[in-house]
Amino acid sequence: MAALLISASTVRAGVLARFKMNNDLGTIDVELFEHDKPATVNNFIAYVKSGAWHDTQVQRWQASFVIQGGNYFMQHRDDLKTPLAAGNRVPVQSLGNIPFEMNAGRFFSNGFGTLAMARGSDTNSASTDWFFNLADNTSLDTAGGGYVVFGRTVQGTNILNYFNPPFPSGKLYTVNDASLPPDSYLPAYSLDGVNAFFVNMDITLLTTRISLVRGFPQISWDSVAGRPNIVEFSDTFPPTWQTFQTVTGSGATMSITDNAGSALIRYYRVRVDYGP
Repeated sequence: MAALLISASTVRAGVLARFKMNNDLGTIDVELFEHDKPATVNNFIAYVKSGAWHDTQVQRWQASFVIQGGNYFMQHRDDLKTPLAAGNRVPVQSLGNIPFEMNAGRFFSNGFGTLAMARGSDTNSASTDWFFNLADNTSLDTAGGGYVVFGRTVQGTNILNYFNPPFPSGKLYTVNDASLPPDSYLPAYSLDGVNAFFVNMDITLLTTRISLVRGFPQISWDSVAGRPNIVEFSDTFPPTWQTFQTVTGSGATMSITDNAGSALIRYYRVRVDYGP
């Protein structure tokens, strides 16, 4: 039996990644375009699985343009907060540069809410850094050869809008950092005007898991709250997916057992319907 990564509800469903900030800011769910940008997505997944982005700092904020992360590890507390006074960050060890996939698969523009790879002047120099587009940055589709979009926000665009004016009162503000490009800053936030924190993210993949319970396969997955979570199966490969069960996600780990499964090999996946 095989378990596939949880995916978004699209014709060519991709892997779902979750960017969790602390509860004051929220969570962003992103569909990764693994079928169209395989090297880029596999690179992203490798960093997530390595644990390098369990505590990654949002190291650049340019309002109405981008927020960027992936380059630094910064230990946060259990509540996902890192006080400004802590300030210790460690560069993430690069796994090497990846090939430039602008012309691989479908083309995706650098529109609001998309996730793209940052790089240097060499188009084949992307490695650790990614960025969210905070606007329709179509100029990045061609600038210096272009910047490869490999994912889109399917839930949490309201969180991205926090980083565009007007900023949430009493929350986000900027910290100067001379190493950043012009008009870019480190993002920080404070709820009381006294205690200030960096903006960190814990990036995970929403996955499915298979185990045998009394001889039958049990499918468990990281559910998405309030959305239709659609468990599907296939007895053939390449798979022809059939709906097994649809449930409303609770936000916690959910499980169902396939008591009727009789195929020697059966594949499973979970799709999440985020709506239009």
